[in-house]
Amino acid sequence: MNFAETSVLLRVEIVCVDCHDIHHWARTTKLFEAGKITAERYRNLRKHFRVVNGCRQEVFDDHFLQSARVWEERSKKRWKIDWGEFASLVEEAKAARSVWGALSWACHVRTAICRPDLEGGETVDGRAST
Repeated sequence: MNFAETSVLLRVEIVCVDCHDIHHWARTTKLFEAGKITAERYRNLRKHFRVVNGCRQEVFDDHFLQSARVWEERSKKRWKIDWGEFASLVEEAKAARSVWGALSWACHVRTAICRPDLEGGETVDGRAST
């Protein structure tokens, strides 16, 4: 696979949940349109941006439109990720997520076997419990 560009992770920033949702505004907007985020939450996020940045709504709108244009251009390319000095931490996180996923699945199956509300003692994956 040939990559046109390399994206290098330079830093990790810890931000509040609101700032995270604003950073991923296109995703947040899709969730809002799907009814998974309330209108009040959506308005509060826009207000949060204005308060944090000391600006008017027009600045937010311009920022979002510019960000969307940059994202569209970058999305036309194939990217390789260079995790830089964070490579070992990324591997640790992947391993932990894998373990968590396996544990989570085992808990779901066990819960399903013990739940009488599932017809015929089915497990989460649809198999009959024995």
